[in-house]
Amino acid sequence: MQLSIGKIVNTHGIRGELKVVPNTDFVEERYAIGNEVMIKFGRDTLTFEIDSVRAHKGCLLVTFKGYHNINDVEKYKGLDLLIEVDGSEDDDYYYYVKAVPKNVIAAPKKTVKKIVSQKKHTKTVKKIES
Repeated sequence: MQLSIGKIVNTHGIRGELKVVPNTDFVEERYAIGNEVMIKFGRDTLTFEIDSVRAHKGCLLVTFKGYHNINDVEKYKGLDLLIEVDGSEDDDYYYYVKAVPKNVIAAPKKTVKKIVSQKKHTKTVKKIES
């Protein structure tokens, strides 16, 4: 499953930095240097390696390895940054895209947990009621 971890909203400067609004609870983990991220560009899914990351005015400035010119990255404005997840990382967390607005089902026709709240603008459900 592909999970969106942020949206590219603009470029920053002329050295290939992209201004990204993250939409994950795990910014340090998802945006670690060396991690691979994907961008759906037209019909293609392109893979990039994160070369640098820094915080800037509530956003992240991200560069990709081998892309150090504004002309190389400007075409990605408005697109989502994606990662590949298997959906079974932790039993205590459910991905928003898989769980909301439904109840979490653990056994056939038996609801054992119900989502009672979530943090705004996040993709991970934080509070679960048994």
